[in-house]
Amino acid sequence: MYTWTRVIRFKNVTSMMAAMPICVSIVEYMRKELSQDVSLLTPSLGGHPARALFVVKGPDVGKNLIAMDSQD
Repeated sequence: MYTWTRVIRFKNVTSMMAAMPICVSIVEYMRKELSQDVSLLTPSLGGHPARALFVVKGPDVGKNLIAMDSQD
């Protein structure tokens, strides 16, 4: 089992709240299309509050790489 994480940071809490529906749709897509165990977490203590953490778990490294491939 492999675990991959990706932290994303937003400009401020307002922009984070606007982007959260998109983050949730990404998680749903990864669960449905890639059959991955995916979670979306936000901090409750310490650090910059406008950030989120994607956690992807799965037995296949290739699927994890597809799921976390950034399109920068």
